[in-house]
Amino acid sequence: MNPSIDPAEAVAFSGYRPEKFPFPYTPDSPAYRALREALYRAVTTACQRGQRTFLCGMAVGFDTLAGLQVLRARGAGYGARLVCAVPYAGVADRWPRPDRYAFDHLCREAGEVVTLSPRYFSGCFHARNRWLVDHAGLLICYHCGVPGGTAYTVRYAKSRGLPIQNLAEEGPEQLTLAL
Repeated sequence: MNPSIDPAEAVAFSGYRPEKFPFPYTPDSPAYRALREALYRAVTTACQRGQRTFLCGMAVGFDTLAGLQVLRARGAGYGARLVCAVPYAGVADRWPRPDRYAFDHLCREAGEVVTLSPRYFSGCFHARNRWLVDHAGLLICYHCGVPGGTAYTVRYAKSRGLPIQNLAEEGPEQLTLAL
């Protein structure tokens, strides 16, 4: 356990990379904008319940969008604290420039950056996902059945009895209507 993270006050994120979403993952997509706002509402609601530490796995897509909503909530006075859980040192070194920029921005603005391994190893992303769940009291995710890391994280969270708030259960249609 990380002594600076109280799981009762912490929330972890897990969700898809852009290509796995069932809608265009672009800022001009109504479903993307609705997801962004649903994430923001989930973050601010958690803050109001006293869960103000947010654990971000730092993958491109849902993770970085969630991290940005934590910073937005912090700027709005909700007292949100971002913890970046980096699976291994240098994970973003070969990413395209916009993705690297978002990664670097989140790390600069975070209250803490935890690098879980000095180098890549097979299973390092699963290790990161377990770390997120093991340090949280709630998982906010976007999971609609696509196999992969998010499915693994949701299964692991269920096996640990962690409460899960799945934003995909609102569905893109409902998310769009929420605007």
